[in-house]
Amino acid sequence: MKNKILALAVTTMLLTSMLIISIPIMPTSASPAEIHVPGDYSTIQYAVGNASSGDTIIVAAGTYAGAIVDKNVTIIGASGGASVITSGVPYKVGSSLSTAFRLEATADGVEIRDFTINCNSAANFYFAVFSRNADNVTVDSLVVNDAVQGISNWGGSNWQITNNVLIDTEAAGGGGIAIWLGALPPSYPVCSGNLIENNTITATATAPDYTCPGIGLGVDLRYGTYDYLTGNEDMSNNRILNNNITAPGALNGVGIEMGVLGLEGNATKIAATLGIIHDNTIQGNNIEGADMGIYFYTVADLTIQQNEIKNCNEGIHIKDGSDGNIINYNNILGNTMGLNNTAEELIDARYNYWGHSSGPGPVGPGEGDNVGGNVDFEPWLSCYTPYTTTILYIDPPVIDKLALEECTTFEMEVVIANVTDLYGFDLKLTWNDTLLDLKAVEYETNLDLIWTDWDDAMNETGAGWYRFIAHERTVENGFTGDATLINLTFHVKYGPCYLEEDYQLSTLIHFALVKLSDSNSAPICTKVQDAKYTVYAVKPELEIRPGEIIISKSHETITIEIWLLKAMKVYDYAFNITYDTEILDAVHVEWGDFLPGPYYHHYWHINETNGVIEISLAETAEAPPANGDGLLITITFHHEIIVWKDCPEWDNLLNCTIDFDWWKLSVRCPELREITGNLIAINNAEYSYIPIQGDVNSDGEVDIFDLRIVAAYYDQSQPEKCDLNCDGTIDIFDLVYVATNFGFSGDC
Repeated sequence: MKNKILALAVTTMLLTSMLIISIPIMPTSASPAEIHVPGDYSTIQYAVGNASSGDTIIVAAGTYAGAIVDKNVTIIGASGGASVITSGVPYKVGSSLSTAFRLEATADGVEIRDFTINCNSAANFYFAVFSRNADNVTVDSLVVNDAVQGISNWGGSNWQITNNVLIDTEAAGGGGIAIWLGALPPSYPVCSGNLIENNTITATATAPDYTCPGIGLGVDLRYGTYDYLTGNEDMSNNRILNNNITAPGALNGVGIEMGVLGLEGNATKIAATLGIIHDNTIQGNNIEGADMGIYFYTVADLTIQQNEIKNCNEGIHIKDGSDGNIINYNNILGNTMGLNNTAEELIDARYNYWGHSSGPGPVGPGEGDNVGGNVDFEPWLSCYTPYTTTILYIDPPVIDKLALEECTTFEMEVVIANVTDLYGFDLKLTWNDTLLDLKAVEYETNLDLIWTDWDDAMNETGAGWYRFIAHERTVENGFTGDATLINLTFHVKYGPCYLEEDYQLSTLIHFALVKLSDSNSAPICTKVQDAKYTVYAVKPELEIRPGEIIISKSHETITIEIWLLKAMKVYDYAFNITYDTEILDAVHVEWGDFLPGPYYHHYWHINETNGVIEISLAETAEAPPANGDGLLITITFHHEIIVWKDCPEWDNLLNCTIDFDWWKLSVRCPELREITGNLIAINNAEYSYIPIQGDVNSDGEVDIFDLRIVAAYYDQSQPEKCDLNCDGTIDIFDLVYVATNFGFSGDC
């Protein structure tokens, strides 16, 4: 779909100068007077020229030329449109294009009623009514044929354009618009408070390069006028109500268009002008067969409600800036796409009927008209109604589960609220049956509470669906109020593995069919709200336990355990552990029992040269997978021992990390997949050996044995472990180091 911007036949008009016409002066009665054409004056123009403000000009049946209107008069044709305008006046000074009525800025309060206007583009007769800066104008009950731009209000406020019929609009070098409201800086910046109501428009204008709307409302900033913005521009509180617009097969034909023209996708200009067009209403209109039913861009706080938009290419199209716009309680059906939001902002499109009780598709869950872009469409309506407070929903609306909760169950309720005279219902729910199973249904007690005598015509379920039909059987009125209709128990069938960051799976528990009947067999329209079920994969963790190892005495060995936590459907694992060979020696590996087997691969290897322990284990295909937490392997190390010394060059600490250097898991979810890297959380271990001052035998205590060892080598240079101050002699200073820490234990 090409993005097109409205092109007008005449948009950058010069301010109108007065057209000087020689009009004979004829006597008139005191105003307000009633003037007749052709009884008092032969032409409408003569009548206007001789009228005073407030006069009424009545035009008899016949054929006439149009007029320039420069004062507040009422011009009324014969009933049934028998007064026909077949030629016009220049729509601006010096132009060859003409209009039936040209309203000057001094024509505030003009009323024009009951004319047939036969435009003719071949004769440059383009317009029916053309105005600049006239306010409080009424245009009522005109029949306009073949106009390029039928009724055009530039910069006028508080118009009433009502009950007109505009037939076969044409596109000729721009235009192709039945009714136009416009602002153009700096000459006529405000066009607000106008009413367009009960008009019938057959728009047959086609154009390959610009849109041709039945009703258009816009700020025209083309041809450099953006630079003339004053900050006073305002198009607000305009109402487009209860019009009928058809555009059968029209290329780029639009039912109703609203936006700022000439921005050409410039983000800065869009942001700067968003808000000029604001707080307008499109309500109660019937639009059929257009390329775009309603098209708006760079618009704020627009209300679109209670319209019927059908059989269009796109029911509603949104482009460029959008802020605070709402599209509620519309009947949108039979369109190739119901709503296409190409703007970034979320559009509120709740409470619409999309042509099917299941709601919109394809980003929506239903079989109705498609929606696209950032659209909030839920709840939707099960059938069309201008307004309803009844709502059918699932409680709770959101269910979140962790993958580790596989095989557990949860409960939900189907609830109806604010219903009146519910006599029967037909409901079908669907969901993704790879994620969920329906385990149990309960409804008997619920229906006993709402009906005196009821029957269940259908209570059936299948893979991913459940359908229930029930109805009252007495002549009493149906149920009114709030009630739980069905209790459902679902089984968490599948918990996913962590196949990518923040991996999750979800399904709607979706109302695929909704039919509610009252006691008169009439449909009850309701808002419909699906529930969303999400199961979150959990990142598995490889962990070394304990995570911190602090040694102060000469254990023969230290032992670490490798655990796998939060696992889902693991069939094999492999990893390498690295350590510092100058501090630790790996001496033994023992398997845990996390994977029960049988195995087709079972391997560990200690590479003493490089300080690497290689571990891998794999089950056979028929072996059961492992879930949850479990011990994979135990590794035993011998460790280096040092004696505490008070020497500048001596390091009284041995430390290193015991690290995962490489890792992977194989999972079956449901296909066999390998996960590694950031998809597995890693928790390494820190090893430290901290000697105790005076513990020369490294047994973790400073006692008489340490004193005896130092004393036994008094005045000698060996062994080095007894020379605690590194001065080359074992003497009184070394004994003092022991004696001052006598009785200290590494366990204290």
